[in-house]
Amino acid sequence: METQFLFPNEVEKSVVWGLIIVLYPFMTSSIFGGMFVSALPTLFGRKALAPVARLGLAVGLSFLPFVFLPILLDLGQPARAFNIMATPRFSSPMAVFGFVFTFVAAVIALHAWFVFRKDLAARAREKTGVMRLVYRILALGIVEVTPQAERIDRGLAKFLKIVALPADAVLTGYVAFIFATVPGNPEWNSTLRPVVLLLAGIVNGISFTLLLGAIFKPAVLRDDTVKALGTYLIAAVLAVAALTVLEVVEIAYIESYSATVIETLLTGGGPLATMFFTVFLGLGTCLPVAALACAFALRLRGPLLRLAALAAGACGIAQSFALLWNIIVGGQLVSKSFRGVVAYTPEPGEIALTLGIAAMPVVAFAIINFLVPLAAPHEEETAPAPQA
Repeated sequence: METQFLFPNEVEKSVVWGLIIVLYPFMTSSIFGGMFVSALPTLFGRKALAPVARLGLAVGLSFLPFVFLPILLDLGQPARAFNIMATPRFSSPMAVFGFVFTFVAAVIALHAWFVFRKDLAARAREKTGVMRLVYRILALGIVEVTPQAERIDRGLAKFLKIVALPADAVLTGYVAFIFATVPGNPEWNSTLRPVVLLLAGIVNGISFTLLLGAIFKPAVLRDDTVKALGTYLIAAVLAVAALTVLEVVEIAYIESYSATVIETLLTGGGPLATMFFTVFLGLGTCLPVAALACAFALRLRGPLLRLAALAAGACGIAQSFALLWNIIVGGQLVSKSFRGVVAYTPEPGEIALTLGIAAMPVVAFAIINFLVPLAAPHEEETAPAPQA
């Protein structure tokens, strides 16, 4: 009796995690990147970045509400997703992620509230009508801020920032751990994955700060601020590329099953050759480094410097997205029989949905920019409060 076999690359929709799932770690890492930019002037003494501290915080806040959305929309029964919190099993990586994310979200939200409380209270006193009610709700009904309360707010905001940054790093690293320990995809398993995702988050945070700052608060992007951000962006982009290449070299050197997978994906016109070499290394690594290096060498100033930084930021976002595409989608493109690769092309509806979700943080950033002054002087957070 003849036995019939069906190989994975012959099964329709064999790529289970597609384009929309790429947004999940992308958004998580972007939260860490925004908090990293926000913490630079306070925790690391980069005073040139003080004007964009609130912009970085707003970037992190903008992505925070939408982290779970890609996963919820990918589930067949999204209403059941919250059962992992109601009846948790701590052997489930997603259940643990839910609790870690809840803690991080609470810390970041409290930190943002203490940073913006003075402005919320001031606008609650100044506004009228519906907006007065909105600001009173956001200020939790506290519309008077005394000098003593302002000093306490600054101290609590700094403490929560110190807590938020490592907690968010744990969250981002845990997401990398989830993708690196999927038993059916050993080619994803790498000890470097959490570090790479953290560095990619820094790239995202700086890039979104540059792009969204140019759109909503262009006056904040002074020359010294852009140069400081650009320096960090060059370092982060090069670090992501170096560790990723090292990861590939390490897998290839071991000569295991994963090495065969990497060879099939990247060599001989494999399905990830264009995304890895052209998009990730070319567009996402070489181009932003070259643009910023030329801008610094030529001592560009003003609009030309900002234009070079914006181009580098856009390329940095492309690098992070290509990195996550290679990890999440690329790990599913090789048939387990090694008799071909799995064909995957995102459907138009999937692309539209992904773009819609990606646009939500931009809308959230615009709302935050409308509600609170993101270009407030940094000295308002660090200088001693005036005596009454």
